[in-house]
Amino acid sequence: MGRLSSLASDTVIYGVSNVLSRSLGWLLSPYLVAVVSESTIGMHTKVYSIIAPLLVLACLGIETGYYRFVTKDNKEKLFDTLLLCLASFGGLLVLFMNAAQPMLSPLFGFPEENWLIMLLVSLIICADAVTSLYFADLRFSGKGINYAGINLLKVIVQVAFTLFFMHILRYADFLGFSSFGDLEYLLLANFIATLVPYIFFLPNYFRREHEYDKELLRTVVMYSLPLMVMGFFGTLNQHIEKILFTHLDQSDCPDAALGIYGTNFKIGTLMLIFTNSFRMAFDPFLFKQYKKDSSDTSVYAMSMKYFYIFGLFIFLCVMLCLPLWTYYLVDIQDKPQFVDGIGIIPVVLLSELLFGVYYNLSIWYKVTDKTYYGLIFSTIGLFVNVVMNCVLIPYYSYYGAALSAMCSYFVMLVLSLLLGKRHYPIDYPVKKLISLTFVTIFIVTAVQYLSENLYAVHWFFWSFLGLISFAVVIYISEKEDIKKLLSHVKSKH
Repeated sequence: MGRLSSLASDTVIYGVSNVLSRSLGWLLSPYLVAVVSESTIGMHTKVYSIIAPLLVLACLGIETGYYRFVTKDNKEKLFDTLLLCLASFGGLLVLFMNAAQPMLSPLFGFPEENWLIMLLVSLIICADAVTSLYFADLRFSGKGINYAGINLLKVIVQVAFTLFFMHILRYADFLGFSSFGDLEYLLLANFIATLVPYIFFLPNYFRREHEYDKELLRTVVMYSLPLMVMGFFGTLNQHIEKILFTHLDQSDCPDAALGIYGTNFKIGTLMLIFTNSFRMAFDPFLFKQYKKDSSDTSVYAMSMKYFYIFGLFIFLCVMLCLPLWTYYLVDIQDKPQFVDGIGIIPVVLLSELLFGVYYNLSIWYKVTDKTYYGLIFSTIGLFVNVVMNCVLIPYYSYYGAALSAMCSYFVMLVLSLLLGKRHYPIDYPVKKLISLTFVTIFIVTAVQYLSENLYAVHWFFWSFLGLISFAVVIYISEKEDIKKLLSHVKSKH
């Protein structure tokens, strides 16, 4: 319980950081609904779907490699070596993307004549890739508060500059900025925000001497490259439907349909915040725990169980609060067309939860240094996703896109679970988690039926009753572990 509480506390720290940061980012979602067109939102969604996998390439998988090989003695040398590698590769990537802009823009779906979009995209990728190592070091060193503060400040800066550009600069004739489009303003605000971590990182970096080790770099890169390719395919898998959407959708305006999909998709990202928060705490915890006792796998089973239970709780909360989102779109913004895509939200929530479970299952091939299995799973998942998108999007538009992603993650999860039993057996409570999933879906369905057909005006009451029911089910299911956790907390105090 002590080891698990450490993981939980780190997850809470990163979770609070992510929730606060994403909450500010969420404010931009309804804000964009109000101030820009659906087509602009669609292009904005597509651009960030391209940035995400390219950022994984630029990071070279080095973050996990850093956790794998860092020791007390080689920490600074390893950091300096990997940082130089990331900065060099990032600079080359910026040069390549802009030199090849006439060829890449049509491939990415960017306006061919607009070189500024490609420049800003490449600079965002490079700046974020370099600082990813700094953030990884903060996490490994247990400086979660520092991580949270810098990340939050970064988002505040982005929101502030977005508001400044969209409400002031685009109406002012200042150095040609008034000729920029809405998408350029949004990307420029993001790029300025990516520079925030350098304020904290560079002064300390330049105050000390630096060592570089080619052999150490070779070792880390050889370990990390399969993870990079795996991460690239995995991230591409998470965004491929947005990249393919405008090519496959049969509606009159695919960019507008993608804007509706992207806007509703962001509501489901609360699950993504939770899974990312867990991942930030889990990687350092995983390797530290494995080095202490590689034979004790019970802690991994426990972490999976409680990760999944909290994920179901988030699913329940978001689903019960959907009337608020509908009210905002229809009664406040008078844009009922966005409500057409609200049905993708439960699918997105479950998809992100399945992906989080898959990430938990990645324990076995990371600690046994069989990372090529992750590449195989990601490749299969991407293949499934692309095929299903090609089949479903032309007929079901964004609903087909959402279902394709969920099926892809499910296939990856099942493959990893089956092979993991052979290489590094962990006794996961699979039957219990499946039962809790059906209970949660039943509660959501019952609350929606009651609120729509019996005293609909009191939907808040039925939602609260649903949360209480879920809490009772979890208490009955986990009574013994809850008692152990409470006794552990009492003993510490």
